Parts: sequence; C-alpha cells; structure tokens
Amino acid sequence: MQKNSFQDFLPEIKTSKLLLHTCCSPCAVEAVEKITSNDISLQLYFYNPNITDPIEYEKRLKEVKKLADFFKIPLFIDEFNPADFLCEIKGLEAEPEKGDRCAKCFLMRLSRMRNFAEKHKINFTTSVLGVSRWKDFDQTARAGMEAFLSANGTEYLPINWRKNNSEPRRLSLIKEQKIYQQNYCGCPFSKK
Repeated sequence: MQKNSFQDFLPEIKTSKLLLHTCCSPCAVEAVEKITSNDISLQLYFYNPNITDPIEYEKRLKEVKKLADFFKIPLFIDEFNPADFLCEIKGLEAEPEKGDRCAKCFLMRLSRMRNFAEKHKINFTTSVLGVSRWKDFDQTARAGMEAFLSANGTEYLPINWRKNNSEPRRLSLIKEQKIYQQNYCGCPFSKK
C-alpha cells in the first residue's frame, strides 16, 4: 500500500523541519492545524505566480499571512512574477483543468520550492496543491516527486490532505477563522 496520509509520514518528520507549499489559506488551514498540533517545526512557503491578477494575489497572500500569524509559524514569500508562469505554460492555455497546463504549473512551483528547501537545509517538504476539488492529488504528487528527483538533502512527501475525512474540519476552520475562499485555482485559464 502506498504511503500518502499524514500519519504515514509522521514518524519521519517528527524531529525535522517541514516546509509546506501553500497556495491559499482554504487549502492549507486543516493541514497546518494537523501539523502544528503534532509539534512539528513547520514553515510555510508561498510561491504562486499562476495567480496573475495582482488583486487576487494580494487577497490570498493576506489570508496566508493571517494563517501564519494565527498558528505562529514562519512564512516565506517568494517573488511574484506572473510572467514566469505565462512563459512556462505557453501553448497550454486552452488545456482543461487537471491537464498538461496544471502539471507544468505544479512542476514549476514545486521545483522552486525544492531550490528554497535545499538552500535553507530543510529536510522535508510537502504541498496542499492537491486539496482543492478542482485539482487532482495524483497529478500534484507526481509533480512533487519529479521536482525532487535530483534534490540534495531534502525530500518531497506526497501527503494527501484529503484523507481521513479532513474536509468537514477544513470547512469548519474556514468558517471559524473567516477565511476568504475563492472559487477558482488562481490562474486566469481556470476561471473558464
């Protein structure tokens, strides 16, 4: 049986640093609560050039900052450069959600996180990119594993945050914390 629940990886990460790629607070809140309640040294990483609309980008970043403050955890914000995303997915604009455009976007973002983790000597990384119902967990896990194939001193953990009936708790936390909840992934092509 394939390991992909948080509990499967808990023994490995209990005494290490964990870097969580965070696309938005609604996707991250339940995972962050679960990780911090297990006394794991967590750091959030925000790199999302796919959110090309600066107003939407700022809304999501503001919510992630609130999340980091609430749980008292560090947040690293990488540069906002939508041109990188648009260049990376050129020719794939008409692809459907969960298609090749998404795979390329995930690989770009998780490769960037790998570089950050290596530079800062963070042992383990994971992502909440597969939490949304608009995304395919297996696709995000494959992108993470591919991005970390040549990693030096850091490992990607393909944790499926949808497991163990986490959705009711996630929705409850969103409501309790009054988290802004968008209705699309972030890139302009996912609005269609």
